[in-house]
Amino acid sequence: MNRTKSFIVSVSRGLIPGTITPQYEYMRLFSVVAENKNEAVLEALRLAGISHKEDFEVRVV
Repeated sequence: MNRTKSFIVSVSRGLIPGTITPQYEYMRLFSVVAENKNEAVLEALRLAGISHKEDFEVRVV
């Protein structure tokens, strides 16, 4: 049986300094269905069209 879960994944880059609330140059939230957090992160990066994760902060929220 396939046991998938729903995850919300935040993909961001470029925290803008000197702002009261965190603001980013790029930020998107993705709702992803996957078997685990690692697969959810990979799927969110794929949906965002990102091939190099090193440039981005990725969090499962």
